[in-house]
Amino acid sequence: MIKIVSDAKSAKATQSPRDEAGGVFVELPDLSCGPKIKTTSSEEGCFDHHLYLYSALNVETWSNVVDTFCRLLDLAEETETMHIHIASPGGSVFLMGRMVSAIKNTKAKVITYGEGSVSSAATAIWAAGHVRHILPGAYFMQHMSSQLLFGKTTDIAAKSIFCVSYIEKQLKELIELGLFTEEEVSDMIEKSADIFISGREAISRVGAISPKV
Repeated sequence: MIKIVSDAKSAKATQSPRDEAGGVFVELPDLSCGPKIKTTSSEEGCFDHHLYLYSALNVETWSNVVDTFCRLLDLAEETETMHIHIASPGGSVFLMGRMVSAIKNTKAKVITYGEGSVSSAATAIWAAGHVRHILPGAYFMQHMSSQLLFGKTTDIAAKSIFCVSYIEKQLKELIELGLFTEEEVSDMIEKSADIFISGREAISRVGAISPKV
């Protein structure tokens, strides 16, 4: 039997690596400080960066990390690789757009991994990878974006029209990729449908590992 404790205080409280039943206490790292980018280097001086997108991509939590992500990719050389591990329900179109633009403009190699939920904005980030992986336990969900706007009616209308056009372009890129069909994307745009596909279905459409089109 193994008991998991979330911090050092809990582990020290036991005064022993085992409890009365013989269970082993395993100390887990403190993740309360939020998402990070982990960087390692090889003896040859090549850098591997790992970003773990394991939550909703919201402005409050992710703004600083996305800033770092974009700067890393902007300064990266061809010998560097950015790995993006994704299990996310999606989130901010603003942050997603910055990440996708940074991926498109970098010299580094960007590899994306669908590891769990790859939904909404997270699908666009996954699709932007130069090499894309799909794990069997992943699933994809895509739809038209949602927004909450305040202000003058004409301003709201103009912003909505622009946003629909912006997301339509991204959705049609998923057709070119082969991840979603024309009918599915049409339903997203015309019927506001949420379209789900399993990891196995996605693999059958684009492969477990796919090069950038």
